[in-house]
Amino acid sequence: MRTLVGADFLEAVPESKRYMVGATLVGLAHRLTERSRDFSAVRPAMQALADRYKVTVTLWHRYSPTRMELLTVASCNNSVNIQMPVGQRLPLLVGGMGRVMALQGGLSEEQRRAAFDQVHWQRPLAFTAFMAQAREAKRAGWGVDDGYMNRSVTAVGVPVVTAGADAVEYVCSATMFRHQYADVALRDLGKALKPIAAAVARLLDKPD
Repeated sequence: MRTLVGADFLEAVPESKRYMVGATLVGLAHRLTERSRDFSAVRPAMQALADRYKVTVTLWHRYSPTRMELLTVASCNNSVNIQMPVGQRLPLLVGGMGRVMALQGGLSEEQRRAAFDQVHWQRPLAFTAFMAQAREAKRAGWGVDDGYMNRSVTAVGVPVVTAGADAVEYVCSATMFRHQYADVALRDLGKALKPIAAAVARLLDKPD
């Protein structure tokens, strides 16, 4: 079991003695088949946005109460870019997606605080400041992590709002090197992600 955990085929669940499928196995499953959810229809738009802004565009899904999983990715055509493997899992409140999930992911105040305390922030960030960023994300329709999770990276996240859902479960995100863009360009990028998020929502709302 330790070998499987070390190779990321399994992931230990801290609050119990159980294990869940790890990132390596998830990534392998995604490479072998995409039958569970086919996001190929939105891939061209993701790729176009990645190439236009020189960023990495991703789609994340909440797979547990405290973590998000990367479903699909479009990397820009630069020789140097941010690589993110399908199946990667991150804490719920990190990145631009974290500012979205904090207030739109159906969390209680206690759950938000606990999830925040589990993150190892590389830049100092108080919970009150984080929540102010989350409120701005809800108002604007997109959230940003400017180097808090990783000092070298900025990430913008936009919620995927599906019909009848009580909480956001999917987030579209764009990740780039920090200081790559000024605030006004980040705002434009957030707006540009919204049509992709809407297209993902339409796919999810289709009956199986």
